[in-house]
Amino acid sequence: MAAVARPSTHGQSVTVTPAGPVRIEELFRNYVQFVARVLRRHGVRDGDLDDAVQEVFMTVAAKLDQYEERGALRAWLFTIARQTANHARRSTERRLARESAQPSVPPHPPTPEDETRRRQAAALVQRFLESLPEEQATTFYLAEVEGLSVPEIAACDGTNVNTVYARLRLSRGRFHDFVRALNPIGTR
Repeated sequence: MAAVARPSTHGQSVTVTPAGPVRIEELFRNYVQFVARVLRRHGVRDGDLDDAVQEVFMTVAAKLDQYEERGALRAWLFTIARQTANHARRSTERRLARESAQPSVPPHPPTPEDETRRRQAAALVQRFLESLPEEQATTFYLAEVEGLSVPEIAACDGTNVNTVYARLRLSRGRFHDFVRALNPIGTR
């Protein structure tokens, strides 16, 4: 049986193969948290996150029939999410420039201690990532935070696997130095 496209109940077309339909709902359920983390990492603000996630999955639905399994699905989703984040970030910057005359929102009430520690750790990691060249930061983030393998990372950027290994080795060494500088007495 050949693959055929037919409309779904949501107005998107799904590709039907002998194995069955590729369901955008299943992709969403399995990868929504991953996509949200990628969007946050690439500068999408919390207030814009839901819209950006929706945009990613609308793009996925529109391009699903064009997806070729040359690389990992997560790598493909990462690429779409990164492009969406870049667009959302530019849109947010334009909107904030227009709204700059409005008063700022008061800070949120304090969070529990565990949440505070988590945020502090996330801020340190973000500070570390910002200190790296973009290629190393992206490689480190995908490997250490998102858990992608080196071949998956190479597929995300269209980079040679050996180059990804080199970037990861350099960024891990710099992270070790970064942590040691935070607590020079307690580390060895």
